Amino acid sequence: MKKIIPLFAFFVVLSACSKKEEENQKVKELELKVKELELQKQQAILAEKNRRLNANTQKLENDKKRLEEEKEVQQSTSYDSSFYIVNIAAVKNENEAIKEVKKLESKGYKSNYLWIPDYASLSGAKFYSVYIGPFSTQRECEIATEQYRSIDKNVYGLLVSQEKIRVQINGINKVKTTYY
Repeated sequence: MKKIIPLFAFFVVLSACSKKEEENQKVKELELKVKELELQKQQAILAEKNRRLNANTQKLENDKKRLEEEKEVQQSTSYDSSFYIVNIAAVKNENEAIKEVKKLESKGYKSNYLWIPDYASLSGAKFYSVYIGPFSTQRECEIATEQYRSIDKNVYGLLVSQEKIRVQINGINKVKTTYY
């Protein structure tokens, strides 16, 4: 019986060690799962930051492009220089003008609007002129007017300037000039 007790004690100790080893293994497995979950969380956070960065980069690129286009239009329509337009519509408020410009742009036309009283060559009426253009030469405006008149017979080209002269264009070689 004396031999059985130490042998039994050995198995008890061995069993306890084995359980301790199993517990240690389970703890290690749980620690690995926690680390894996933390890594997944960090990856999700990085993916969201990357998505936001890409969205912000795209927005900045769009804003830059829009500002360059606005600068181009401002340069071509500055008060100091003259230019030609194909007048499509005259509307009473700026929101209407913006809507009309968007319609024309969706059809592929380079378009914008201006406040008529800002230019001496225009009638001085309190309207926004929605136009296609601007064009740097009268000939370009004549051609564009002729082409667009196939869509709308009421459109006409105009010289926009600070000079007191009205140049109305109704097509190729159909130009009427009035001095006042």
